[in-house]
Amino acid sequence: ALPLPTVQLSSSATSVEINNEFTLTWSSTNASSCSASGDWSNTIGTSGSVAITESSLGTKTYNISCSGGGNTATDSVSVEITSPPAPSVSIETSMSSIVINTSFTISWSSTNAVSCSASGDWNDSIGLSGSKTILGSEAGVKTYGVTCSGSDGSTAEDSVLVRIVPEESDTAFYGYVIDGYISSANIFIDQNYNFQQDSGEYTAVSNTDGSFVIETNDANLNA
Repeated sequence: ALPLPTVQLSSSATSVEINNEFTLTWSSTNASSCSASGDWSNTIGTSGSVAITESSLGTKTYNISCSGGGNTATDSVSVEITSPPAPSVSIETSMSSIVINTSFTISWSSTNAVSCSASGDWNDSIGLSGSKTILGSEAGVKTYGVTCSGSDGSTAEDSVLVRIVPEESDTAFYGYVIDGYISSANIFIDQNYNFQQDSGEYTAVSNTDGSFVIETNDANLNA
């Protein structure tokens, strides 16, 4: 009687992230031919190896059947295809409030990301981590955001706020609007106490964060 065929199939990994490569290896004895089935359909010989990359999630089963002398031997192996870990990102600033024309540093870092982009009040081309020195040249509250993407297209976001205030002046009034039209509100000094803005009275428009500066250039008025 002819010896019975045998076959053994193995995988280089039992769990692999999607779109990552792993290897199936097989060998047989007393077999004249082998065929693949299940989640692979490669044309195969009686022994060998093949690199596999799966583009969908789930448990994949790879079957092999080898024949010889009128008999058949089979084996199979399963590999779990998993999602990559979700990306994460954090961003921080060296100073949360500065006087205009002062420099500060933005720093960011990410994990499990393949790319990051800046948004808000900066549009720099950035890497997966790093730092950048920024000159605060315009008053207001500035937002510096970063978005990082994972290999599967998922994203993570973070942002910081930096308040940039004008240089202090002995002839200016500083304040914040805390109710009503916080942004773009018309602010004035009612010098004649008639509860309305008259021609010649000092005025300013509030910033997006509600801050305002009314410059009078009159040291006596601010005394």
